[in-house]
Amino acid sequence: WQEVLGQANGSRYDDVFFLNENLGWAAGSGGYVLKTIDGGANWSLQLQLDDIYIRNIEFLNEDIGFLGTLEGGFYKTVDGGEHWNVITDNIVPDPDPPFYPNEVFCGLDAVGTHTIYGCGTFYGPAYVVKSSDSGNTWEYIDMSAYAESLVEVLFIDEDTGFVSGGSSN
Repeated sequence: WQEVLGQANGSRYDDVFFLNENLGWAAGSGGYVLKTIDGGANWSLQLQLDDIYIRNIEFLNEDIGFLGTLEGGFYKTVDGGEHWNVITDNIVPDPDPPFYPNEVFCGLDAVGTHTIYGCGTFYGPAYVVKSSDSGNTWEYIDMSAYAESLVEVLFIDEDTGFVSGGSSN
């Protein structure tokens, strides 16, 4: 093992994603997104969202990518991360009572060239979201019958996957 990214201002990197052996991104607390085009030998700052905890980063291809945050705010890029826009589609219904922000995702997983899944959150409630059209529209799946919180999602193909989390039981 060899350290390739030093800690940025007391922040930590929560996720790293490589689309191929050269092109990758790292993201985490402090709102940092870094990009490499040479397999991690060099990294450049691509985005900093002050006081936003970025929990995960995932790309469908070289252009379309997503950032899940813990403060609310789900971001999408269509130009390889040069510009990021907040998705304001109300993917996650308003909770009752409203004790947390909408669009909070602890886990993301891109499958194939158009499908992406998300799950949330470590403080509840438990849900999975899915887009089959590169993030243009979303399906919300209530998972409260199975868990109180979900933190990670991994799909083998577009129909078979796993989510992890927990419950008081």
